Amino acid sequence: MTEQKRLVLDANILLRAVFGIRVRSLLEAYEESALFFAPDVCFADARKYIPSVAAQRGIDAAPSRAEQNKATAAE
Repeated sequence: MTEQKRLVLDANILLRAVFGIRVRSLLEAYEESALFFAPDVCFADARKYIPSVAAQRGIDAAPSRAEQNKATAAE
């Protein structure tokens, strides 16, 4: 059995996973072969910027917050 790689995700990557397609698909593609970690401060930082990023993109922040909360709960 191979040891899983460990990656630490910062707030920018968390935001890209919530709002984007590419990062989310990469995380999903490697979820079986890598362990992903993010410090609480990165989750808090990402949560803080969700409303402004959503507004810049012209989308509702509520679904994005729900998606990020799902990621937090998976810890």
